[in-house]
Amino acid sequence: MKKYLKKLNAMAGKGNLQFVSGRGHRKEQLQKDIEDLRAALSKMKEYETQLHICGNRNSYSKTDHDAAFMHMKDDHIMNGQRKPAYNLQHAVNSGFIVDVGIFPNPTDVLTLKPFLEQMESNLPFHFTRLVADAGYESEENLKYLETKNIQAYIKPSNYEQIGTKKFEAQIGKKENMRYDAEKDCYICHNGKLMVKTKTARVKTASGYTREETHYLCRGKEKVLAESVLYAMAHNLGRLHCRIQNDKLDLHLYELKTDATGAA
Repeated sequence: MKKYLKKLNAMAGKGNLQFVSGRGHRKEQLQKDIEDLRAALSKMKEYETQLHICGNRNSYSKTDHDAAFMHMKDDHIMNGQRKPAYNLQHAVNSGFIVDVGIFPNPTDVLTLKPFLEQMESNLPFHFTRLVADAGYESEENLKYLETKNIQAYIKPSNYEQIGTKKFEAQIGKKENMRYDAEKDCYICHNGKLMVKTKTARVKTASGYTREETHYLCRGKEKVLAESVLYAMAHNLGRLHCRIQNDKLDLHLYELKTDATGAA
């Protein structure tokens, strides 16, 4: 874009172009192109500056570039608030705070690894056990702690739901199905086999790649049920559109009449 702007300026100089502004003046097309290109370059510089300030974060505050917008606690009328804030972490040993870390991540799951690396560089000793709440649970964190030979005591994220009647009633959850290790399949409440179909690799926000195994229930009855549900949803959608457009009493196509006048 800078090369094009340089060429346009050279053309304006050769043609003795006079830049005009204000009411009663008509801008030439070359002047309009130069002004538009200058505005685009200015915006590009502004966006590059903003991306440089934001870095690997999703947002930043204009009044405090180091802060990121995070979901705060609900106010007195239960409205969720997003305000510029920091994620402050404290490492506690025997009731004493031994290290403090400040991170721009709105969730705790991405702070465990860098906080432990910070503690290794700041503290003269090494922890062999770690206790954390459910916000730090992830496959990446557990693998990292295993490589560091740190015994982890982290509550699972669904610990509060497991064992409740509401959770047990959700028969679609894999935790409520019986697993056959020999065939590598799940058996649902109706006795159907959920066979393994594929293994996909998923990349997380931190760059960690984890494997996900997909299971699916095959069979003619399953396909027929899905087809019937799709047909019902399609018909309901068409009916809703005709109700909204007040076309229930109208035919989709005009009726043709024969010589006797009968439809």
